[in-house]
Amino acid sequence: MNNSNISIGCCSIQKENSFNERNDKIIKKNEELRNSREDAKVLSELTKFIV
Repeated sequence: MNNSNISIGCCSIQKENSFNERNDKIIKKNEELRNSREDAKVLSELTKFIV
């Protein structure tokens, strides 16, 4: 009985960790997209200035 409780606890902890890892990946991807959009804005402003 105690062993099953421990394994259930481990599984829930493992699920929470994988959820957090997924969130971290999504947050990182969003930051990369935001940075690339900012880079694109800067480039378009530069090309306006050059042309």
